[in-house]
Amino acid sequence: MEPFTISKQDDKILVRKKWYSCVYIVFAFGVVIWNSFVLLSYFFDWFIGITLVTGALGLLMTYLIACGFLNTTYIEISKQTLLITHRPLPWFGGKRIDATKIKQVFVYENLKHNDSYYELHYIDDKAHQHKILDSTAIGGGVEGLQMLEHLIEDFLGIEDKTIEVEYEAAQKLKAKRINNRHARHNPQLKKEDAFIHLTCYDLIKDDLLDWKNKTFKVIREVQYDWENSESHRQVQISDKQQKHLLYMIRKGAKLLIFAENRISLNRIFPDLEQQLKDELPPPSLSYKNQTYWREQSLRGNKFLLSEPKNPFFPVKVWVYFNQDESEMLRIENFDNFDFKIFHSTAQKEKSFTNLLGAFNS
Repeated sequence: MEPFTISKQDDKILVRKKWYSCVYIVFAFGVVIWNSFVLLSYFFDWFIGITLVTGALGLLMTYLIACGFLNTTYIEISKQTLLITHRPLPWFGGKRIDATKIKQVFVYENLKHNDSYYELHYIDDKAHQHKILDSTAIGGGVEGLQMLEHLIEDFLGIEDKTIEVEYEAAQKLKAKRINNRHARHNPQLKKEDAFIHLTCYDLIKDDLLDWKNKTFKVIREVQYDWENSESHRQVQISDKQQKHLLYMIRKGAKLLIFAENRISLNRIFPDLEQQLKDELPPPSLSYKNQTYWREQSLRGNKFLLSEPKNPFFPVKVWVYFNQDESEMLRIENFDNFDFKIFHSTAQKEKSFTNLLGAFNS
């Protein structure tokens, strides 16, 4: 049984959750007894100093009970706005959110004094995290919030991506990795069918490709899932003589591919690490007589997909491009102490040919 009711219209969805439950009847009896004691205290002039406080508490509890009997929480979702109201009696927690700025929705586990409180959060277009509501507002505990999460994502057309602080992030990520490989390793598929739509972005471990008149094999794959809902990929390829790193960025329908080489951060940019630790990344960097301008500062998770258990850990990345975006400097940081910098040169996607997918035996 759903913890709330859902009604769908052409341009919006309305979620309703009535506050009333049998527990309010028990509370109502308690409030009647409390207020009766307060009235008798006033009438017989008992402990007048105490009854001023108890009288105020009685009025407050009466209002709470009235809200419990009468109020309903409404969540109205449209393409422009996510609106939360509690009525007919006024109550705090109402809010209006610009739906066009919602880039990701997820359930957050808030731990306080060894107890868990579940809340629905969203990531905005500036990668900031905000609370929408908690599980008490709609009922159903964490499952109710997950239902609402998927409802919002489906209606707004948001791709479900896993956030580092999300409830049960590790389990969700593991399931996603298995599903992403299912089609590639399905023994019922014909091999020629599986290769039709294979692109550089789809490369996984043991795939083959031709580049610079040589045949390479993918020996390592990494995926970066960012809090702003973007994803980047990195694969290491080898022809048994040389190894190369390829870093891939999607920009809409366009795929940018860069050949990466790690360079020395401390030798070339001796002050940069401290600037990044202080959260003061410079707007530009100079390297080999070129100026690179900062385009993105990203936070998210790095997944070692070629490892047996697909481990992941949080990372921050700063991306700098030269003027025509033919070269890139990418700085990667783990836990504010392990800083790496890569210099990359753009490659044409059509220079990678004969992409052949790997199949399990």
